[in-house]
Amino acid sequence: MVTKKVSVIVVCYNVESYLKRCLDSVVGQTMEGMEVLVVVTPSEDATEDIARSYATSHPDMVRVFISEGRGLGKARNLGLDHASGEFVGFVDSDDWIERDMFQSMYDAVTRTGADLAICDYWSEFQVPRNVSLPRRIRSLTSSMVRRGLVYHGLMDQGYGDIRSNAIMSGTTAVWNKLFRRDLLQGRRFYPDIVPEDYGFMISCICDSKGLVPVNRPLYHYQVRDDSTLGDMRFFKQDPYQLFTAIARARLYVEREHPELLPAFDDRAVMGLFNWNIDHLHRMKDRGDRRRHAERWARLLNTTLPGWRSRRPVRDWSLGMASLEALADCYEQERLDEVYDSLVSTVTSPPQALAISLLRSVRKLSKT
Repeated sequence: MVTKKVSVIVVCYNVESYLKRCLDSVVGQTMEGMEVLVVVTPSEDATEDIARSYATSHPDMVRVFISEGRGLGKARNLGLDHASGEFVGFVDSDDWIERDMFQSMYDAVTRTGADLAICDYWSEFQVPRNVSLPRRIRSLTSSMVRRGLVYHGLMDQGYGDIRSNAIMSGTTAVWNKLFRRDLLQGRRFYPDIVPEDYGFMISCICDSKGLVPVNRPLYHYQVRDDSTLGDMRFFKQDPYQLFTAIARARLYVEREHPELLPAFDDRAVMGLFNWNIDHLHRMKDRGDRRRHAERWARLLNTTLPGWRSRRPVRDWSLGMASLEALADCYEQERLDEVYDSLVSTVTSPPQALAISLLRSVRKLSKT
């Protein structure tokens, strides 16, 4: 039975340093008729104690649930099981939101009858102090090129269809969205892979009968880069699950909404090549880099045949010969001495800076 206007799901794991800021911003919303479902996965810090203190101080609004075992998808599914709101939103526990975020999004969906509202968001950069100044500058520049200071959740990308534009223009995360609960019936987050929300979000966009943009940055997304240049952290986290998530979602789009495949494939190329390929190029050990690059290229060619000719790759290469040649290496699965030399060239300080500046100019010209 629906008893609330909006249910907000917050999943927590080892976030004692951020959780109070997050929950203060959620319980402090101007909107009435909200419930906050805090799902705690087993943590080693004071996360659960903090969550329970908010349930004590806001007994009519906040409920706490404990998820057995870890996994963001499993925890979010638990939150969905207990949500009673007419609409559902999500906030990551290390982020925070503007006081009128959910009121603004609720007004937009009720005014238009849309199933899904998408707002703009701020990127909040946190670069650790225990890394070198060049590394900090490079990390900040990379994040700004990729996301911008204010990221538009829904923009016209020239596809002639609002769902295609939504797939391509905004993040496929759930946290800058408000969902009509009817749209979520039968949908689940992936409990076994990361990103757990990829198929969930893609299917919601595809099946929605109406999307509405809220053209204000209402969400604060914290970008944390606490890895060391050239380390193996990214690959220890099994990034190849991204291929599985995309392959699963693509089967759904191909079967149910084939007209949206062009936008889906462009978006997938952005995730598999434009954004995450940089992790490979940062690796210092040639042997490790080649081994991972070989697997990455093989999965890329299998998951998205024809990826090399898509628009995002053309944007990524900027018409530069070295980047064009590097993309060719992945397409042809030729990860040899030529590949090593190209990686060294594009990651050298002069060319890396030139590439970042060119991408910044291109990004600004499109906004």
